[in-house]
Amino acid sequence: MLITAFYIPFFVAFKVKTLVPVFIFLSIGVIYLMRNTPYLLNKYANGVLTFLKEIADLKLFLIFAVIAVG
Repeated sequence: MLITAFYIPFFVAFKVKTLVPVFIFLSIGVIYLMRNTPYLLNKYANGVLTFLKEIADLKLFLIFAVIAVG
């Protein structure tokens, strides 16, 4: 909803009608994520923690750091 609050003055002030579908899409996406975030966290939290532990065990975090910096 915070994203929509930033976009509303833009559309009112500049009368940009071509970006209205993008605004609607972002609004629906934000609402969807807000409603499903607790479910997704409960569903995938264990998998993410296991993945992070495996990265630490295999020292692959160095590879990810090099990729992120590069």
